[in-house]
Amino acid sequence: MTVVLAIFGVTFAAFCVWLVVRVINRRERWAKRTAVILVVAPTLYVLSIGPFSWLATRKYLPERALSAAELLYGPVIWIGRDGPTPLKVAVEWYVKPWEKEQEINYYDFDSLPRKSQHVDE
Repeated sequence: MTVVLAIFGVTFAAFCVWLVVRVINRRERWAKRTAVILVVAPTLYVLSIGPFSWLATRKYLPERALSAAELLYGPVIWIGRDGPTPLKVAVEWYVKPWEKEQEINYYDFDSLPRKSQHVDE
């Protein structure tokens, strides 16, 4: 598997270099569009985990969608759990606001602590 990923990485890098040469030297419109897609598509993929998290934590998605998302968002989930620390922090920073807040009902005033309930030290 490591060899396959290495080959894919080298191939992708070579394609990007070739595309940059096409954009700079020949100024071809299709090459510019392809370069934009190569930047925008992965960005949208990573950013789409936020709205997905919002839907998943509010139970708007069926169980089958959650199973499929495990495969679809596997790389981002792996980075968020086991990746390098700066990337873990970045994924957590982005996903946390999308997730459902703790199960606190702010409209249930009886469950909220009152000033008279403070414990003196």
